[in-house]
Amino acid sequence: MFETVLVANRGEIARRVIRTVQRMGLRAVAVHSEVDAGLPYVREADEAVGIGPAAPAESYRNAAAVLEAARQTGAEAIHPGYGFLAEDHRFALQVKDAGLVWVGPSSAAIEAMGDKRQAMLDAAEKDGTRVKPEYGSIFYNLAGPEQARANAHMTVAVPGATTQSTGLPDNNKMGGAWIMNAGTSTAHIMVPGH
Repeated sequence: MFETVLVANRGEIARRVIRTVQRMGLRAVAVHSEVDAGLPYVREADEAVGIGPAAPAESYRNAAAVLEAARQTGAEAIHPGYGFLAEDHRFALQVKDAGLVWVGPSSAAIEAMGDKRQAMLDAAEKDGTRVKPEYGSIFYNLAGPEQARANAHMTVAVPGATTQSTGLPDNNKMGGAWIMNAGTSTAHIMVPGH
């Protein structure tokens, strides 16, 4: 087990993780940019380390600075919160390579979720939903003619989706979402970006 957790995030996210770490009887280390030094999460941590200027790319997304803060404070584990480095599968690997415990999803899971379009397609295929490979489209099948009739006037709104090659009527485009009337037993919805 470990005794010290570095929380590689800021603000309310960091506060919640810090409180949980401390309730578990562990030490919590906060990292902060120059402009965040006076924020509550920094004061509430058992120890705090500055990791760079205000720009997130130079502080909260700076893997080298976060790993150095862990080394300086003797932290044995890193909790990324969400956003920032929590979405970087390479950082999860760097933490493990540094001999630290990564408190988060596996690097492979982070990488899979990083490509949201591919993650959606993989989940659809795993669930047995038919996927039209040349378009990356997903076909949602309704359960038989009874449900098809019950849903005949159902409207489907998917932000960023298109009705190209679907055969479904294009009613309107509102706020970046294509509104489609799914009046058949199969609604064809294009994955955003295609």
